[in-house]
Amino acid sequence: MDEERLGSEPTCLNPFFNYKERTMITVKYSVPNISCMHCVHTIQTEVGDLQGIQSVKADPASKMVEIVFDSPASEEKIRALLAEINYPVAA
Repeated sequence: MDEERLGSEPTCLNPFFNYKERTMITVKYSVPNISCMHCVHTIQTEVGDLQGIQSVKADPASKMVEIVFDSPASEEKIRALLAEINYPVAA
């Protein structure tokens, strides 16, 4: 191929390719109000709707919630939402 035609910068034809590496953050919270699968569903649905959330796993047996996220989500936004839906993080 002609180097002049391609230029010196690498090109990628895939529109989903992201040159910046994403930094995923995983947090685990103790949420004492989790008591059943309805609680799990509510937490996973509500938190999962926040922009930047990659996954939400809630467990009624351990009363733990594990969340994987990146920007624009933040721990502050997640904690605020959990409190708003009556599943506050234990202090």
